[in-house]
Amino acid sequence: IGMMDPNRNPGQRNTPEHRTAARRIAEQGVVLLKNDNATLPLQQDKLKTVLVIGPNANQAHGAGGGSSQVKSLHEVTPLQGLREKLGDDVDIINMRARSGDGLLLIAGDYVASRDSDTGTPAWQLIVHKDREREGKARYSWIPDSAYTLPVGDAMRYVTLRADIEPLESGTHTLKFSALGELMLKIDGKTVYSSGLEDLAVQEHNLELEAGQQYQFELLYEGNQQFMLGWAAPGNLYTDREEYMAAARAADAVIYFGGLSHADDRESQDRTSMILPNLQDSVIDDLLTANPNTVVFMIGGSAVEMPWVDRASTLVWGWYGGMEAGHAYADILFGDSNPSAKLPITMPARLEDVAPIALDDYNAKESLYKEGVFIGYRWFERQQIKPLFHFGHGLSYTTFRYDAISLSQSVIGGDDELVVRVRVANTGSRAGAEVVQLYVQDMAASVERPAKELKGFGKVLLQPGETGEVVMTLKRRDLSFWDVESNGWLAEPGAFRVHAGASIADIKLTADFNYEG
Repeated sequence: IGMMDPNRNPGQRNTPEHRTAARRIAEQGVVLLKNDNATLPLQQDKLKTVLVIGPNANQAHGAGGGSSQVKSLHEVTPLQGLREKLGDDVDIINMRARSGDGLLLIAGDYVASRDSDTGTPAWQLIVHKDREREGKARYSWIPDSAYTLPVGDAMRYVTLRADIEPLESGTHTLKFSALGELMLKIDGKTVYSSGLEDLAVQEHNLELEAGQQYQFELLYEGNQQFMLGWAAPGNLYTDREEYMAAARAADAVIYFGGLSHADDRESQDRTSMILPNLQDSVIDDLLTANPNTVVFMIGGSAVEMPWVDRASTLVWGWYGGMEAGHAYADILFGDSNPSAKLPITMPARLEDVAPIALDDYNAKESLYKEGVFIGYRWFERQQIKPLFHFGHGLSYTTFRYDAISLSQSVIGGDDELVVRVRVANTGSRAGAEVVQLYVQDMAASVERPAKELKGFGKVLLQPGETGEVVMTLKRRDLSFWDVESNGWLAEPGAFRVHAGASIADIKLTADFNYEG
């Protein structure tokens, strides 16, 4: 924007052009993971009622987490986007739901303290090594009134602090679960203290006044975990029977779940791949009530999906920015055809990920024990089936890969190899396909992945149209880092190129030789 240029022209921001670009970028980032029953795109003229449910349905995420914090002038939530899309012709029912199975943590609606980076409701976490809690400490913010210490950690003395403001006056039933010593102070006064040897829930009733802020301070001693929940007057969440009845009666159900920047952020690791706040139970309920429920996940990193085989429709939206709600609505109703591909592997279990499988995850040092087999290369080498492969992404139309051609069958030196892939749109909608190019060294002197991504290209095609994606390979694309010469080395020999729709969906192959 020319801030350092004394002769700069006046800058612009939040123009109609900016908003249009933000919407287009968000649309092109959405990944359609499953659409087994062709539930999507939804048809507005066939809908009278739509149930919109889930923690991210009306949640904004643009503030970011940590140093990615921004202050966008607006952000359209998924619920707002759908309301603008459907207008008054469709009745949108919005519910908040949490499963009754397990301890419900104190919702962010009651938390008056704010994360200093994101501005979101948060608890301040302080971890000490000494019982007096006076020595060197680690400070951070977490979204919930629960904490699990790293596996194998030594005895720690943890303080979790937040300002809590009840929404209604009356009896609040506090619920505690921990492995270790746990104490709760409210405004400096101890109201609960116990040593807990299992995760059975302990309760304590307390009278609190609406509109008054109370400082909650949880003091924990141990190396395991602790949680604080409550049952408060009134109910922020719809009962299970009510949201299941609504799901059965609705013409369409859209669950917006996933993560937030309280979970997905720098300087703080997630402790598991499990969806927070018992989302899996709610999704299970909705799929039972309405098997065509659209599960729309928002988040920046992988989660476990134990219900995935039951879900016919699954969409991954990442964090879509200021125009996210408009973009998501355009995708859901077919005004935009999804074309994005996964830039990560979605594992089925945390244990399938290399750092966990190889015991190479800790707070201080990563040795990269998997060597060059990082990411999708690990899953392919170990023959581990993930939930969704690297590069996977569906469309509302279909594509056929017709042919692959190479500019030469033999190259040498710094010669470039041009790869052409012809693709046809065999469906009834305009759409874009991302062709991915993987290279395989057929006889390397060192261990190399069977397939390495070396290029990709997107082609937009009308129904019945055929197009071509052109990609170029250079010597560097054939090379590996040679520890003997301390440089990049492309060995002479046979190579194979794989063109496909994902690492696991190769459509065409071709061979060539590199002479060195």
